Amino acid sequence: MRFDSLFIAAILFAGSAAAASPPRQADAATTAATTNPAQMEQNRLLFVAASNGNVEGAKSAIAKGADVNFLEDRSGAPALFFAVAHNYCDVVKVLLAAKANPNIQNYMAINGLTMDRSKHEGATAIMLASMQGYSECVKALIAAKADLNIKDMDGYTALMVAAQDGQTEIVRLLLAAKAEVNIHGGKPGMVLVKNGTSFVATNAPNGITALLLAKANKHSDIMDLLKQAGATE
Repeated sequence: MRFDSLFIAAILFAGSAAAASPPRQADAATTAATTNPAQMEQNRLLFVAASNGNVEGAKSAIAKGADVNFLEDRSGAPALFFAVAHNYCDVVKVLLAAKANPNIQNYMAINGLTMDRSKHEGATAIMLASMQGYSECVKALIAAKADLNIKDMDGYTALMVAAQDGQTEIVRLLLAAKAEVNIHGGKPGMVLVKNGTSFVATNAPNGITALLLAKANKHSDIMDLLKQAGATE
């Protein structure tokens, strides 16, 4: 999750654009894909509601047939991502209650300012909530049985993202929910690790780990929590 700020920006941009035009069908990952104009309009209204924290609007769109797992074409993400990106946890709960899949991974790769829809960026809703420190959304996703150990295209998990970005409370929540502390991502060797608004070259002999990311960013409280949970570099 090296390009987290760009990814969030893409979600927010797509959310505002959805108000003007309907989301287009993404790919085979979309469940219950449809070309029905009436459902497409409800999908659009669901994205608008999710982006604006409109609980009743979300409920209405779902009741009228919106597909809660439809992927918006500009971001490769479902409505759940839009609600999480804005920290609209009441909408998140509505979507999860309507069987939104908490483990969908978005398909847009972000490389600098170039968005490549041929690749999978691979983020999940709980990764997005974790990097932002949205504890109520994280709790709702954990309760919905979100997979805490899914990796994105860079090999990052939700715990790694939280450790990297100094989200101590999120780290506590993920550890309490039994997130795996010793998952290794990426390739062994020198890797670029996010450090604030820049990147630093860090030696990762066994690949990226949550503890390595916390250490690179000098988050000593998170390092202590991870070590207590049995984490190693």
